[in-house]
Amino acid sequence: MKKNIFHTLIFVMFSNLLFAQIPNAGFETWIGTAPNIVPDKWATMNPYIANPTDYTARRPSAAVNPSSVHNGLYAIKLLTKNITSMGIVRGLAATGTVSVTGDTIGGGYSFTNRPAQLTGWYQWMSGNDPISDSASIVVYLFKRNYVTGFRDTVGKGIVYFSSTAMVMSYQQFSLNINYLSGQSPDSALIILASSYRKSSAFNGSYLMVDSLVFTGTVTSINNNTDNEKKVDVFPNPANNELTFSGMCFTKEAKLIIKDILGKTIFEKEIYDNFLNINTLSFSNGIYNYQLIDKSKNITSKGKFVIKH
Repeated sequence: MKKNIFHTLIFVMFSNLLFAQIPNAGFETWIGTAPNIVPDKWATMNPYIANPTDYTARRPSAAVNPSSVHNGLYAIKLLTKNITSMGIVRGLAATGTVSVTGDTIGGGYSFTNRPAQLTGWYQWMSGNDPISDSASIVVYLFKRNYVTGFRDTVGKGIVYFSSTAMVMSYQQFSLNINYLSGQSPDSALIILASSYRKSSAFNGSYLMVDSLVFTGTVTSINNNTDNEKKVDVFPNPANNELTFSGMCFTKEAKLIIKDILGKTIFEKEIYDNFLNINTLSFSNGIYNYQLIDKSKNITSKGKFVIKH
């Protein structure tokens, strides 16, 4: 009997340790008084929205609808909404910061492990038919580089929920984390989005998430010998919107975009790791981008194509 109790205690302690790797991982804690509430330790678009009936982050309750929660009392429901004076607003939740437009997501929380996967439970539905929208969950693991003053991306992973993955009752997802170096991170950023891209976001799409857990451990080293910072640029080719992800620069850094003739057509200071650019005014063709640090060094460069 004592042996069984001991094993049970060990299991509970281990489970709580895994759960504690993500702040408010089951979305059980919310701050404020309903309807003016937000999930503790998670940034959302709610503070930027005047009317609580338009909030894009909601708290499903097992007491009201048991099927809206996978485990515990609550979950999170992110909705894409068409809000007066704001237009289409994606439902976003991040363990960091979210800008007023939702175009810049950054920051993170203290984290030093090297998990193999992020798992959890979700429901997803697109607001339009035929389906063009898709939801996403993204993980970034960072390490402060005290030589450059920037954050390096140690690992990252993403999972999409799209037209072939509409789920009306909770199913488990598993997101693999790809490691770019053998370092241990010092921070983590998790981003949940009811619509992955603003350009294809549709009013009424929603993503429900519950019971997030990091699992496994990666000890192997997959070193990236390229000294330039790796940045994700997508979609490529792009039509009316382009996303730069994984930059994580300070405000002294800049993103510069030039056309094929070398003319600068876009320049913007970079505050964090995620930036959406409206490319409707860009002509069809090939473009070059550079990321310039505060010492005027090129830390990353590449090409993308615009095709309307």
